Order: sequence, then structure tokens, then C-alpha cells
Amino acid sequence: MRYIILLLLPLVLEAGSLQKSISLNPEYLKIRVKDGYAHVYYPEAAYFGPKGAPRIPHLSVKYLLPSGAEVTSLEILRVKTVKLPGSYRIYPEQGPVPISIAKQKEFLEPDPVYYSKDTYPEKILVVKRTGNFSGYSIASLVLNPVIYHPKTGEIEFVSEIEFRIDYKVTAPKSLTKKQRQVFGKLVKSMVSNPEDISIFQPGLKSLKSLQDTVEMVIITQSSFAPYFEGLRRWKEEKGIRCEIVSL
Repeated sequence: MRYIILLLLPLVLEAGSLQKSISLNPEYLKIRVKDGYAHVYYPEAAYFGPKGAPRIPHLSVKYLLPSGAEVTSLEILRVKTVKLPGSYRIYPEQGPVPISIAKQKEFLEPDPVYYSKDTYPEKILVVKRTGNFSGYSIASLVLNPVIYHPKTGEIEFVSEIEFRIDYKVTAPKSLTKKQRQVFGKLVKSMVSNPEDISIFQPGLKSLKSLQDTVEMVIITQSSFAPYFEGLRRWKEEKGIRCEIVSL
């Protein structure tokens, strides 16, 4: 009788954390009351959520993590809020309105499920996803700067928040020097921690991997090969290793 023995080797993961803080200016928060409802505005905010829920602003923030990292948890360390004077009935979320619909959409009343809560939303900061941008790992978070208390009508504004992102690194990427220059510049403009790019950017590909890896091949007749030399050089400048193969 033959036996097959499977040896399961544990996957070694590199774990780490990133501690950051965000400061917001309460003076930028605007509240306009119309027809008994308060409309809350904040610069560069997006508006989405369940229909009938209080329509509050959401801010998208992105943080660069080590290449190949994925967020495992998020912990709020400190929160400072400013309480606004007065009592408000925040306008309910109406949902998206298709452009094709010309007539005015029927008003959706506040949903008691949300307006009977002590606090809305339940979380100030949430992780949306961990994405990969050409080898750079980016954590996308949603910050809810407005804390609404539907029962009392009170509004608090988050002026400061300190938090820690825990992550694990499973499969770090490597890029060419040119790729790091091109994509790194874009990443710096996308994330809130561009100062960390020098330590979190993907590693450089080894000379051997550069020699063995061709990302684009141009196949043409030998008589036409010289005409594609400009395209090959342009692709190389963009960080795409390219070769011309003549028939």
C-alpha cells in the first residue's frame, strides 16, 4: 500500500501598521436650511447612502501601504469633535436620479429606521478596499466628518481623528526604475501620505528579470523594422519593455 504525504508549509506573512491623523476645518462646513430640512455641505465631499437616511457628506482618503499589502483592520485611536449650535432635521437621501427622467422625482420621506437612531452614521472612518495601482498598494478609506444625532437634532463635526491601519504583505511587486518614476509620480498625487513613497514603493526588478521579461513584442517584416524603432523607444520610456522581432 502506498501513502501520499502532503506537507503543508505555512505562508509567511509580513505584518505591519500605519498610524496617521486627519485634521479638518469646521469653518468649511456649511448648513443651509430649506423647507424645514438642513442641507449639509463640505468641500470635495461625495453624497451617497441608503434611501431615506440622513444625507451627510463623505470624504474619500487614500493611503499608500507597502507593495503587496492588504488591510486587515482599522483602529480609531483618538477623535476630536466640535458640536454645532442648534437642532437640525437633516435632509433625507433621495438616491440617484437618472438623467433620462425629465419630471421631478417624488420626495422620499425620512426613514424612521435611520432617524430613530441615537447616532448616524455608526462609524466615522471605514475601509472601503485595498487596491493595486501598478504595483503600489493603496488603501481607500471613507471618512464621515459629520456625526448626526437624529433624536436630538444635534450635529457634531470631526475636526481631528487619529487612527491606525494594520496590514499584511503577501505578494510584493517589483518594477523597473522607469516604471517607479512614472507611476510613483502619479501615486504621490493620489495619496495622503506621499512622504512614505520612498519606503513603501515596489522593489526594483533584478537585472536577470529585466533581461528575461518582455512586456510587448512587435512582429514585422525585416524591411519595416526600422519604422517601429521610434515606437519601441517610446514604450521603453514609459516603462514597458519592448522588442522588435523581424520575420
